[in-house]
Amino acid sequence: MLLELITKQRAYYLARLANDVMLLDWVKGLLKEQQLETLVDADLEGNYIDEEVEKLIQIALLCTQSSPTERPKMSEVVRMLEGHGLAERWKEWQKEEMFCQEFNQHAST
Repeated sequence: MLLELITKQRAYYLARLANDVMLLDWVKGLLKEQQLETLVDADLEGNYIDEEVEKLIQIALLCTQSSPTERPKMSEVVRMLEGHGLAERWKEWQKEEMFCQEFNQHAST
């Protein structure tokens, strides 16, 4: 839901075309390319702090991990919002994400 609020995009809906990209994949790609201005709701007209938006996106992505045991608890989310522990969790997530991407590439070839 946080990603929907930041981007003003729906995660998915049934009428999507087959070639549409899911919100989660779209966000991951643009974040990797450091294109926050494309990610953030255009109605905000640039009235936001890049670092804060990036932090919110990172926390939201941590909360979307496929394994529920890997997702942060709400108390941990609160600590990350307060500036504690996000960097460590984010580094772990990035390592796992790279591993999954490499595994998927090898599996498809």
